[in-house]
Amino acid sequence: MYDGGISDSIKTYELGLNQNTQEYNVAKNPTTYAASYVYKKVKVVTKYKKKYRYHGKWKYKWVYKVKYVWKKYKVSSKSTSSSMSQYLKATKNCQSTSSTVKLLATSITKPVVYNVTTNVTNSTNSSTETSSSAETGTCSTVTCSTSSDSSSVNASENSSQVSYTLVTKNLSTYEKAEAIFNWARDKLEYQFYFNTRKGALGTLTSGSGNCCDLSHAIVALARSIGIPARYVYGSCKFSSGTMGHVWAQLYVNGRWYNADASNNMNSFGVIRNWNTNSWTLKGIYSQLPF
Repeated sequence: MYDGGISDSIKTYELGLNQNTQEYNVAKNPTTYAASYVYKKVKVVTKYKKKYRYHGKWKYKWVYKVKYVWKKYKVSSKSTSSSMSQYLKATKNCQSTSSTVKLLATSITKPVVYNVTTNVTNSTNSSTETSSSAETGTCSTVTCSTSSDSSSVNASENSSQVSYTLVTKNLSTYEKAEAIFNWARDKLEYQFYFNTRKGALGTLTSGSGNCCDLSHAIVALARSIGIPARYVYGSCKFSSGTMGHVWAQLYVNGRWYNADASNNMNSFGVIRNWNTNSWTLKGIYSQLPF
């Protein structure tokens, strides 16, 4: 069975979990895992009196009974700066400090420049081109105007002119994260093989990778511009069957957003190529262990 690029040796145990403790996700939406619940197997010791007969008389003694039960715990949704720092570090397969990764991430999230054209009426006798610049908030504009009759030296008092305004808009953190995901989804091709093989740099250079390496690329690009990113490993139900799968999550405005670039059906924060209402969490990592 196709397993999403996770080898059998990895699937024999639950990564990141103690052998005596089993955790699994019960949240319906993977994005809200940080505020969901997990079950843990804990040891419970019960003390009670045991009645027994000795030389024809009934006596009592204290005995202890040990058993293991499953208890439900709520996972805290609060994230401190120290806990978030692990999702910004460069690793062996997430080369976020590489100049190649940084230049690409900067290019993907660069400010947007667009033209705004307006028709204006000039009431003066001057046909000289003028330019001005202004900056408000995160947007800057540069305006220039040209006469409709450039062949005439003496323009009429009410000559019609066209004003071109260049507007530069800086992207918000959410827009940067979305731009990185869209680029990875559209520019990188999914390729099947087991576990990590290329890492972030190899995936960006070759233009393809499996679910692990596509996640490496997204995580590296996000971390290189200061957006916390992590990996999620789970057993997911696809149309072809249940299989192991890895995807990235980016932290924006206090929330983790899914970034699964393995299928063009998906968008930033929304997964459509597998059933998000029925899946099993295997691990959440700052550094993918396979």
